[in-house]
Amino acid sequence: MSAPNLGFDHFTSIAPVGIAAQVDKLATWHAAHGRPVFTVNHAREFDTFAADLPPWMIPVEVDFARAYGRDYLPLRALRDGIARAASPTAERIVFTNSDIKVRGIDDVAALVTAPADLTFASRSDVRPDGTDAGLYTDGFDVFAFSRDSLGVLERDDLRLGMPWWDYMVPVLAILAGHTVRRLDDAVFPHITHSQRWSEVAYQDIGVRCLMDMAPDLIDADAITGAKIMTFARFTNDILNSDALGDRRADARPTDLRADIRRVIRNIFRDDTDAPDRADYRPTQDLLGSDQPGVAVALVAPATLEPVPGAWKLSRNGAPYGGMCRIVAEVKRGGRYEVELVATSVGKRLSVAIGGTRLHLTEPRTIRQSVFAPHETLTIDLDPGEDTKGTATLAALRLRRMASA
Repeated sequence: MSAPNLGFDHFTSIAPVGIAAQVDKLATWHAAHGRPVFTVNHAREFDTFAADLPPWMIPVEVDFARAYGRDYLPLRALRDGIARAASPTAERIVFTNSDIKVRGIDDVAALVTAPADLTFASRSDVRPDGTDAGLYTDGFDVFAFSRDSLGVLERDDLRLGMPWWDYMVPVLAILAGHTVRRLDDAVFPHITHSQRWSEVAYQDIGVRCLMDMAPDLIDADAITGAKIMTFARFTNDILNSDALGDRRADARPTDLRADIRRVIRNIFRDDTDAPDRADYRPTQDLLGSDQPGVAVALVAPATLEPVPGAWKLSRNGAPYGGMCRIVAEVKRGGRYEVELVATSVGKRLSVAIGGTRLHLTEPRTIRQSVFAPHETLTIDLDPGEDTKGTATLAALRLRRMASA
């Protein structure tokens, strides 16, 4: 595939350590799209590594104050660098973290031609020994902005290399009314490493993000570490949900602004005297065929049969095929916890909850947080692809974590 016709410029920000390794990763992008890569940094950083940059990397100097003891680049400074260096004909601005690779031009093209104001993607982690560690879903490293959506970068409190910025860029774009899509099929490899930020910074930035987004719903004194963590879990759920995925059957933009504000309100609401307090976090049993609002469908040759105090899921000795699909009615925009108690597993039980897949190879209780972008939530139970395909399920429950 040739380079896409849609014009774009590529930006990053080199960290002032391990320069050669970062250049190696960015070289995969340059080889794929043939364009220069602009790196936005403070002059004091360029003093240490500008001589190490290859000709296809172009330094862009910006001025900003240090924070948290290092030169973490504020988003506003990144925006200034883009304004200074981007071509006036560039319709898209690509930003990637400096330690992210790309497979080739097809993935670049998918990124810059996606029909959205902001497209973002997770990285695919690779262990230092070269083995695959899977898709990283607790943060995002690849972004493509339309010119109109660059306004979400006008912030000094969010900084590259610190918590929250990669969550908040798509959230702020949603709140600003931009169309936002997550790119699912492209692969952007990344070598795993330890996290380098502090819990103090996580809490401090989280408070500022919440206060900025919904000052009419909360006050600073109400924000605790637990509430910040609850909001972070919700944010991760919504950004990884199929509401933003590029494989959605419904291609119309999904307006999630009300959902985000609703969850913030629910996190900080005072339920002490609320008449519906008993209903606030209802638990719903999903197993069986007589549960209201729950549809259980079996794909042959699988069966689901009651046994004393539990349900037995079986493939009935068939080598392939068969699963149990459970579809529960939910309130769109809510965050839910799915609890599964498996007291026995024949060989492997595959569990897909709203698109997230888990594998059980022994008796275990799992609790999975999930965001519901639609009016139903689907759970698939597949009892392994061999004749030992059985599992005994003592419970499968759905608990609503945020009311509508």
